[in-house]
Amino acid sequence: MHGHGFPAPLPRCPSPLKREGTQVANLSAWALPSQLSASGPLAPCGRRLRWSLSGASGRINTYHRMTGILAALLVFLPQASMAAEPTTPCATRYAVAAKFPPAAEPAASTGAQLLQLLGNKGWGLHEDVSIVAVEGAPAPLVLEVKIPKGSIDHKNPTAPMGGMGFRWHPGMPAGTNAACLIYNLWLSPDFQFNKGGKLPGLFGGDGPAGGKDVDGKTGFSARFMWRSGGKGEVYAYVPGKPDHRGESIDRGAWVFPRGQWVRMEEEVVLNEPGMANGQLRVWVDGNLKLHHDDMVLRTSGGFGIDGVMADIFYGGKTGDWAAPADTILRLTPFELAWR
Repeated sequence: MHGHGFPAPLPRCPSPLKREGTQVANLSAWALPSQLSASGPLAPCGRRLRWSLSGASGRINTYHRMTGILAALLVFLPQASMAAEPTTPCATRYAVAAKFPPAAEPAASTGAQLLQLLGNKGWGLHEDVSIVAVEGAPAPLVLEVKIPKGSIDHKNPTAPMGGMGFRWHPGMPAGTNAACLIYNLWLSPDFQFNKGGKLPGLFGGDGPAGGKDVDGKTGFSARFMWRSGGKGEVYAYVPGKPDHRGESIDRGAWVFPRGQWVRMEEEVVLNEPGMANGQLRVWVDGNLKLHHDDMVLRTSGGFGIDGVMADIFYGGKTGDWAAPADTILRLTPFELAWR
């Protein structure tokens, strides 16, 4: 004890600590001078510094653990965001708002009557479309579409008429930017794909097709198409497409079966003008087969999604695309939802 009952003051501790005359930056490599040893004259300083070093080392270890956790979060969060994208079938995320042919419409029993419901705008409905009941079909009544041998694009004046084509406008609000189309398709067991043909898909504005140029200011179309061997794709008329034809998107992403029903779902979300953030997705029997979220579907906000471009025909335009044999396709009524 020092005078007046107080403990003796601690000796002045040396600083900074050095190893071999060189200041040490790594705490784990710091060496205590001999005078700070447990038996040295500055032993209290040694204990104090050891405690300090131990605490500092613990704080640094904690820091490293925290930075590791933060780094893991930075990697995980974008992946979690990607996983949260709407990749479940669009039918589960939209409420169906309209059907065609309308199930409750008693007048819609023949192709000709369907044509009347469409304001007599379309082709092939009177000649090649019937409404029939088929055992095991996903709907009580389905559209049966005939395509005779040699049939091709209906605008070819030398080929027999086959297939159908119309645009269904279900009365969507002007400027609708997101929609989901659902229908089931059946191809005859002996269906011959040849070079390819068109199937119904979504459209907006003037619905460009037939080799027209597209500047993104007046409309778009995104029909399904089969190719040789049954390879499926979206055949799109969008800005940047090739001249005189549409854009083949993800050809072979799925294969159309023959002799069985297959459920098709297509979702389109229009991009904001000036941005490449449009979305296009396709599900086949509930399985996501095509997914793009960087699409440019328009360059101005002058149009939205308007309905279904319901084309069914072989083509192409030249004879090598023609139907190799008489055949039929069947479709359930179109279901369309939007938001």
